[in-house]
Amino acid sequence: SVTVLSRCYTFGDANRLILDNNLLYVANGIQGLAVVDISNPLEPRLIFNSDIQSGDAQGVAIGTFDGHKYLALAVGSEGILFYELSTPYAPALVGQLETPYAYNVRFYDRWFLICDRDWGIVFATKSTY
Repeated sequence: SVTVLSRCYTFGDANRLILDNNLLYVANGIQGLAVVDISNPLEPRLIFNSDIQSGDAQGVAIGTFDGHKYLALAVGSEGILFYELSTPYAPALVGQLETPYAYNVRFYDRWFLICDRDWGIVFATKSTY
């Protein structure tokens, strides 16, 4: 049987997530990006919530370029938002790639691979944004 040990309310839809060390980065619907500290899984803590103004965060990925970590957030009609993670607890918005409707994003090698409703699969790298 499965038992719920704890929960963390994110004030959004919590559509997808990615784990990096003890932090969960959550594509959080119209609330944008949420960061949850799970260093104590019995007491997860919401430590960051972005305000994306428009769009609907549906996918999230993390990639490393030249020793720096970046997070890509698929936000529907607003395309992809890129955050720099030098301070993992407080991601800094550093760019945007406009696409018709980005549903999801993954990282592979030096590429962010984006699923877009109208453009299909989009390959993007740091110089793109």
